[in-house]
This record gives sequence, C-alpha cells and structure tokens, in this order.
Amino acid sequence: MKEVLVGRIHQEFSEVLLKSENSIKISQEAFKIVSGWLPLGKVVLEVTLIPGENNYILEKKIVSRPLFIKDREAALSDYQEKFSFGPADNNICFLCTSTTDDGHFTEEEAEHLKAFLSEMYIHVERMYLGKGLQKAYITQRVTGLPNQAGYMARVAAHVKKSSYDEYTSFYFNLRGFGLLNYEFSEKEVDAILKRYGRELKKKIEEGEEVGHLGGDNFVAFIKKSRIFP
Repeated sequence: MKEVLVGRIHQEFSEVLLKSENSIKISQEAFKIVSGWLPLGKVVLEVTLIPGENNYILEKKIVSRPLFIKDREAALSDYQEKFSFGPADNNICFLCTSTTDDGHFTEEEAEHLKAFLSEMYIHVERMYLGKGLQKAYITQRVTGLPNQAGYMARVAAHVKKSSYDEYTSFYFNLRGFGLLNYEFSEKEVDAILKRYGRELKKKIEEGEEVGHLGGDNFVAFIKKSRIFP
C-alpha cells in the first residue's frame, strides 16, 4: 500500500514538472504535493555557476532562489538538509528544511526526498541548458558582451522606449590588436579582450548598449545628449 502511495506521489510530481509555466510556480506546486506526505517546510535552490569553455560565466558566483515555502508565516527551523547534484563539483544543491520539532528528516524521509530532488535536478538542468543556449546565441564567447544578434535585439528594445533620433552609433576596432597574437598566447589575448569588454560596460549608461562583433571589432549605441551636450 505504501509503495502505491509513493508511486502515485511521484507520478503527480513528475506531471507538474512537465508543465510549460513559470518555473517557480511549477516547483511550488510540485513540492506542495510532496509536503502533504513528507514534513517538508522549505526548499531553496543553490546553483554555483563556474567559468568554463562551455558557458559564458566570467566569474564564479552562487545564485540562490526559493523553490518552495509551505507556510510563509510559520517559524521554520534554521536547520537545513543539503542535497547536492551535478557533475561540476556538485554545483546544484537543494537546501531543505523539515517542519518537525527537531528540524531533521529521518533517514527514510531523506531517502524519499532525495528521489524527488533527483527528478527536480533534471528539471533544473534542463532549465539552465535552455537559458544557456539562448544566451549563447546572443553573447560573444570571449568578452560576454552582446554579439551582433544580441546587440541588435537590445538596440531595438531601447528604441521602443524612445527614438532613434536620441541616439548615435559607433563602430570601432582596436588598431594593431592583431600584433598581440605574436607576443602572447591565445589565452592571454582573450584575457585582455575580457578586461577591455568589462571596461566598455562601465562606460555606458542605462538605456545605452555596447556589443562585440568578434575579433577586435566593437559597436556602441550611445545617447546623443552625452556626445553633443
């Protein structure tokens, strides 16, 4: 009988994750099903984004977001069980809080919860993969700045809020930059471009844009009021 109940809950949990809706809404609904059976009070997703050749993260960072809170008014225990997944040094973690008096899950409860979280991990991986592919399409790999597609999309978004007449555009490259390839390794040249890209981003204001077309070629969309005061 217990196995049948567990199987039914897993099925309901899986069906919710397949919905094409807001990810937070989905997770809240899915874990609500689990919390009716396990003493689950809160679930927080913690993702460690690590720089690498297969992504466009420039610096390591940790992102946390709540996936489920059973009762926002309840005084939940500070104790949290940590369940880690992911090939990159267990970079995806779920911090789960129990609603029991001592704030702990039993071994059996923890095993059941881990099974649900394993499925949620696949869902989270799929979500981040989709975002990664989308970002890859509009981002220059080396500098992390918008590439041609990303730059044009952002320019169009800015113009919708104002007008082309309020802006001027620039195309520029780094004269003699190719000579660096004779003096430094590819990794060092890429590091120089990354620093240059970060400095460019510091120069623009809200409502402006800068893009990297590749190589040493850059573009900028700047307000005329700053160029011709």
